[in-house]
Amino acid sequence: MKKILLSLMLGLLLIQNVYASEITDVVKEDNKLNYIYEVNKEERDSFIENLEKEISYEDNKYKLLDYNIEEQDYIDTIEINDTKEVVSNSNSLEEIFNILPKTLNYEKDGYIGINNLDYDSIEVTPIYNGYYEEYIDETKQYFDLAKNDMDFIPKKIEKDGHTLYLINVDWYIQTTKNTGDFKIGDLYRGEALYRGVKRIYNPYTYKVIAKYKGTAEKKIEKPYLIKVNYKKMQREEKVVEKKNNIAVPIVATSTGALFVVLLIFFFSNNVKVYSENKYIGRYKIKENVLDISSSINKTNSNEYILKFNKKLFEKNKGKTIKIVKGNLIKYCKIDNSNIEVKF
Repeated sequence: MKKILLSLMLGLLLIQNVYASEITDVVKEDNKLNYIYEVNKEERDSFIENLEKEISYEDNKYKLLDYNIEEQDYIDTIEINDTKEVVSNSNSLEEIFNILPKTLNYEKDGYIGINNLDYDSIEVTPIYNGYYEEYIDETKQYFDLAKNDMDFIPKKIEKDGHTLYLINVDWYIQTTKNTGDFKIGDLYRGEALYRGVKRIYNPYTYKVIAKYKGTAEKKIEKPYLIKVNYKKMQREEKVVEKKNNIAVPIVATSTGALFVVLLIFFFSNNVKVYSENKYIGRYKIKENVLDISSSINKTNSNEYILKFNKKLFEKNKGKTIKIVKGNLIKYCKIDNSNIEVKF
């Protein structure tokens, strides 16, 4: 016995397939008792499989009548908004509508939705894009000039609203006259080159800012709400139960032998329970239920270690048992002789 106890104390503690449920309310109606639980989705089947067929409440016994499973999932909807900025070559609303998307997809933090263009929110701002300059050249002929002198040539002219300035003059003899043995120029033609600068502005573009509004949805997943209904058992039912559970007397040759047999039977069929490295007591598994409710007065912790002896572990290996501590319930699959349970 000491060797078994020592091996249990030094064994590694592993959490193996622990199933949790939380009781949220107990409703009593005439001869019925309704327990309401919140159970995680992945634990539903195990919870249903291990429902207690009979329970005791306020000195009365109740038997399982039925149960109801309710989905608590719901769709959460939120208001969403966004903005979009584009550049248009025109301030025409027709062109702006052509380049603005009508909708914008939304996907954030699990919410999915669509933003729709708010036509009344569109803002259009012109963008000045600068200018560049080009030369404007003009050639003018001046005839019948008495001299090839710049004083006879205008220094500037106007063309298409721009002022051009004299750059150069090329002189040509228009007519000649005789002076002794020589011919000299009589009249002159001047070919004048004028030049000005023309400023050309780049076309304006337009910054367009539009707002979008819409809604997005997200599925919020919650545990199942399971309502377990029990019906109060009549006295006749209790009598039958007592008759079906008559203890078989143990015949022993002596009081000492009987005590030893009972002691071995008691210890071999009970689970040792520890909390905060302190021994709490031994508890028996009855119909796949281990009720440790009495441990509430022995520890303030919600963490327990269940230790199975070799015989009890082999007997229950692979089974899922229900662990009860007051209103707290957990389901635990026995895959190890040392199991840690947290409520």
